[in-house]
Amino acid sequence: MGQVYILRLRRGKWYVGYTDRGVVRVIEHIKKGGKFKGAKWTQKYPPENWESCLAEMSSDDHTKEDEDRITLAKMAEHGIRNVRGGQWCMVKMQPRTVKELESLIQKSRPKKGQVCGRCGRDSHNRARCYATTTVDGVSITTKSWKYRPKTKAKAKPKTKAKAKKSRCKGRTLYGTGPRCKLTAAKGSDYCRVHAPYYPKKKRSRR
Repeated sequence: MGQVYILRLRRGKWYVGYTDRGVVRVIEHIKKGGKFKGAKWTQKYPPENWESCLAEMSSDDHTKEDEDRITLAKMAEHGIRNVRGGQWCMVKMQPRTVKELESLIQKSRPKKGQVCGRCGRDSHNRARCYATTTVDGVSITTKSWKYRPKTKAKAKPKTKAKAKKSRCKGRTLYGTGPRCKLTAAKGSDYCRVHAPYYPKKKRSRR
C-alpha cells in the first residue's frame, strides 16, 4: 500500500505517480536544480511553480492499480497527450497505445443518470474517482468510502395563525368604569354580560 500523487507541470501537463516512501519520491520529482531523478516526463516538463506543483496526494491505502485508474481519469479530464502516469509513462506514445487508452477511457465513463459511489459526482464513476471530498464537501478519508447524500431536514408544517379575539367595548360600573376585559361574543362588539345593554351590531348590506 502507498500513496498516489498528482503533479501539475508546465505547458498544461500532468503527472500521476505512486510511492510507498511517503513524500521522498515526490521530492525527487520536484527537486530544484541538478538532474531529475524522477520520470522522463517530469524531466521534459518540470513544474511551473515549485511551491504549488503538488496538486493532490491520496491517503496511504492505495495501490498501483489505483495509479492506473487515476491516470485514466486525468487523461479523460485533460487529454491523453497532456497526462502521463501508471503504466503509461513514456514520453512518446504510439498511435496504437493512444487508441487503447481512448477505449479504456470510454468504458470508464459513467452511464447517464449514474453518480460516483465514492464522491457523489456525475462526471465519473467510482473506478475513475480521485476526489478528496464528496459533492457535499465531506472529506473522503478511506479508499472504500461510500457516498451517502446528506438528508435534508424536513420542513415543519406551517401552523395557521389563530384569529385574534376582540375585546369587549363595554365599560364596567354601569358605563363609568374602565373597559371590560372579557372577550366579545361572536358577531358582537360586547361580551355576553354587556351585550344586552348595548345596541346590536348592524350588518352591512351588500
